[in-house]
Amino acid sequence: MEFLNVCSCPDTKNRVTADIGLIEEHLSKHIADKNAITVKQHIKSVETTEEKFNNIQFWKLKGKLCPKTVDMPMAKRDELGNIITAPELLKVLYAETYKKRLRNRVMS
Repeated sequence: MEFLNVCSCPDTKNRVTADIGLIEEHLSKHIADKNAITVKQHIKSVETTEEKFNNIQFWKLKGKLCPKTVDMPMAKRDELGNIITAPELLKVLYAETYKKRLRNRVMS
């Protein structure tokens, strides 16, 4: 997308924008087809022999289609109240924090 901001030719911008739209359409159709196949296969396994619905299998399907993502913390305040965002400094700060928290515990 950076290219669209830098490009000065309107024809090129239009072609690139159209191409991006086609790619997004193709990807969304592909993902929708893949999800449809997954749902159909899972629905077959969800029904029990008595044609009753198996809730556990249904929730497993939900987990496959909508996985939870965990965002890692991107900032932390140090002892002086400064916000630390650099990954290497965060590692050091977390190490220091836990050393401080665990300093009174005896390791055996």
